[in-house]
Amino acid sequence: MFRDAERNNTPSDEIVWTGTMNAGDVMHIPRGFWHAATRVGRGGGHSTHVTFGFAKRTAVSWLTWLADWSRREEAFRHDLDRWGSPDEWRAQQHGLATAACRLIDDRDPAEFLRRREQEAPPGRHIPFLDFFGPLEVVACVSEFPPVITQDGEAVIVVAAGKKLTFAAQALPGLRLLLSGFPVRLDEAARQVGAEVEALAKILVEEELCASVTPELFSGYTGLATSAGS
Repeated sequence: MFRDAERNNTPSDEIVWTGTMNAGDVMHIPRGFWHAATRVGRGGGHSTHVTFGFAKRTAVSWLTWLADWSRREEAFRHDLDRWGSPDEWRAQQHGLATAACRLIDDRDPAEFLRRREQEAPPGRHIPFLDFFGPLEVVACVSEFPPVITQDGEAVIVVAAGKKLTFAAQALPGLRLLLSGFPVRLDEAARQVGAEVEALAKILVEEELCASVTPELFSGYTGLATSAGS
């Protein structure tokens, strides 16, 4: 864990696997396992490897989140009564325990994960500068899929800490633009109507989508086709 109760700096003597990885090889190392990469015994030269870590959320993450929410509760904002009588200590402890239980009941782990997905800001900041050319291809860049809901004559989009409201007729265009696939606006206009271009500009300005240049588009090669295809 990023902050642990007691750090373990001693690797196990047990070796699960040892061997040589070649160009293009990928290895999954489960949580809790040590690894070391070296060229010892492989002669001269150099090698490069890249390690991707996936940070999972734990109950500690949830409790840390609850601590932030506790600042909104008056019970947690009072000074701890260090010099009070035993009866006063017990009364304060009982009040804090009651408030803590209420906080836990109101904001369970599922609520923590849901809010985290909706509030996480985009990891990439790609501003659109129109002097490089018109907006032609866009892609959603939020860390998690945006939540799109229809409420009567309105469509509400929640993502990256933002809540945007659109007219109901924008729903097909929003679903296309926020699909996570690169979207060619000329193709999208033929599918869902010309207003998709105006929607794309709004989503780019709000940084839920980004303009995909030819160079950025090449990063999707072999991974995802255009949403319009």
